[in-house]
Amino acid sequence: CKLLLAMFHYVLLANYFWLFIEGLNLHTLIIVAVFSEKNRIKWYIGLGWLSPLIFVIPWVVVRALLEDTL
Repeated sequence: CKLLLAMFHYVLLANYFWLFIEGLNLHTLIIVAVFSEKNRIKWYIGLGWLSPLIFVIPWVVVRALLEDTL
């Protein structure tokens, strides 16, 4: 149950980060890509999947240590 709750929060946060990444990608395509030939899609994929872990892992640790009831 705790693992399911942690996964739920990770997926929810990843959803918001992907919305941010899509906006960042559109910004890059419209504004920055005109002046640059670099492909940044790998950075966006990493940012979209790994950034939520920055928030979810400490949340899981705090929940496991401080709110471990039942």
